[in-house]
Amino acid sequence: MVACLGLALVSLYVFAILRHPLVGPGVWIGVALGAANSRLFQVTASRLATVEGGFQRRPFVGGVLMRLGAVSAVALVLVALVPPIGWGALVGVALFQMLFLAISSKTVLHQRKASEENYLGGTSTPSSVVEGQTASGRPSSFPADAQEVPRRAQ
Repeated sequence: MVACLGLALVSLYVFAILRHPLVGPGVWIGVALGAANSRLFQVTASRLATVEGGFQRRPFVGGVLMRLGAVSAVALVLVALVPPIGWGALVGVALFQMLFLAISSKTVLHQRKASEENYLGGTSTPSSVVEGQTASGRPSSFPADAQEVPRRAQ
């Protein structure tokens, strides 16, 4: 979120230099729309999550379509009414989504790498591992344990 706000601030300056001063505020509007969409997605996902770890599909998809429709409608209305601000809003939404995806992907990849290192023996067994469980925290009777890669000697 901070990166998006920084990018929106830079856009004000850049578009003012390029003699398109209304595009910068449009980027701010687009970033705000993207942030609102992201926040509503998180709220909806947590509300529709089930105890088993899944989610209720039909209301979830409906909510996604409603939010995307609303964001698109606001941006397109801005394009029709004040084209520089509207195009800036479309750019802002796109920039927010790209940055959000990049930051989320980086986090997931780091977590996956850390998980693989722990699983393959790159780090010592945590002291919190309870007897009868594997280092990953699964019960030792879990069928995949027979295929676990042995830890390297340290």
